[in-house]
Amino acid sequence: QRLLSLVLASMKSVASLSLVALIFIYIFAILGFQLFTTDVPGSRFSFSNVFDSLLTVFVIITGENWSDMTAAMVPLYGWGTVFYFVPIFIVGNFFITNLFIAIIIDSFSEVSQ
Repeated sequence: QRLLSLVLASMKSVASLSLVALIFIYIFAILGFQLFTTDVPGSRFSFSNVFDSLLTVFVIITGENWSDMTAAMVPLYGWGTVFYFVPIFIVGNFFITNLFIAIIIDSFSEVSQ
């Protein structure tokens, strides 16, 4: 029962951060769709439509194979692609993920006191 109250208490904060994360992912997916509009060479990911772009940005945020995607796109679009992929990885992986963890830890500490 105590754990359930913890989860319910943290839902508002997690929902707010989830909305910010979804907006971040959506903005970078649309940007990738407009800039690249192709498949990532040697990968199953692509920027050919908005839904594939959303999936690709999510995969970049998780840190899975993002450097290989960047390396595959540089010969096609130049070194400017680094200014697209690196901010997604840094902001998404380090800031947003750590904020989720901080909210959950803060909720645990508030309920335990």
